Amino acid sequence: MKKKVDNKSVFALTALICILGVFLVYLFGYKKLEETATRLTAENNELKTRIESLKAYYDTEEQNKRDIETMSASLDDIYSKYAGDVRQEDGLYQGLQMSDASEIKYSSIGFGGNTSILNIASETVLAAGLENYQDAISFNRFDVTYDGVVGYAELKDLVNSLDKSGYDLAISSLSYSGTDQAKLDGTAVISFYSVSGIGAEYKEPPVEPYEVGNGNLFGYTFIEKEEEEE
Repeated sequence: MKKKVDNKSVFALTALICILGVFLVYLFGYKKLEETATRLTAENNELKTRIESLKAYYDTEEQNKRDIETMSASLDDIYSKYAGDVRQEDGLYQGLQMSDASEIKYSSIGFGGNTSILNIASETVLAAGLENYQDAISFNRFDVTYDGVVGYAELKDLVNSLDKSGYDLAISSLSYSGTDQAKLDGTAVISFYSVSGIGAEYKEPPVEPYEVGNGNLFGYTFIEKEEEEE
């Protein structure tokens, strides 16, 4: 026996289908669009932040270039005062200068060798983006010990002579005591500084050449001419 479907049942069924359709549209359509919109908003915010950062960089690009040029020039000026290396002959030459200024009588001169006191890795140098500097930079110290006897007034002359030195140096220690001859006997440790990795070349001390020995191995012989007998 067939049942007759009335209008109310048809309406209820139609309404249910519509509600189900709206739910499916929301679930698979609107919800997905909402997620896409949220993702795009986040990406837009990230891009906006990057754009603002790039804008700030390009707005100050010229100033940054000038700052880098100024810094490079300052470093060039600073590094130009340092030798590329310090050797024993530099310590001996400085000893001669101190001797000329104070007439110190040396008993010994000792050399400690180069010691690195500060290193800048090449990665750090390259990251700075400074012109003329690509290698690792090392600040070095070379200690020389001068033992000797000198007068009190002459010791002050010795210390003052260091200001006129052509080297970048400093007094690490100064220890003297009196002697029976009204002199001071002690030790001065002088530290010489140099910088490697900046392209600076080693400069030999300006020692003037001087001749030694005799150019004539046999010397000179003078023969007197005998007077003829009249």
